[in-house]
Amino acid sequence: NSDDMAIYSDQTWKGRQGSIVHDSVYNGEIVDNRYDRPSWAQVGFNDSLSLWITPEIMPPPVNITANGQMTLQDMPPIRAG
Repeated sequence: NSDDMAIYSDQTWKGRQGSIVHDSVYNGEIVDNRYDRPSWAQVGFNDSLSLWITPEIMPPPVNITANGQMTLQDMPPIRAG
């Protein structure tokens, strides 16, 4: 099926706190640009001074009763008041 998508990851990935420290549908975002790391997605990026963490292995977000398909969060739409 051409609609299938496989997403792979392991504990060789690293992560850290980003510049978006809070977000809300109603109140927008709070951004602290001191946490920005320019060029973090470029090949060869190295930032040994930041606190990088190893991700946790978690179960996949699949719905067993829907034949193992990923499902969207079910919630009512957000409307202007």
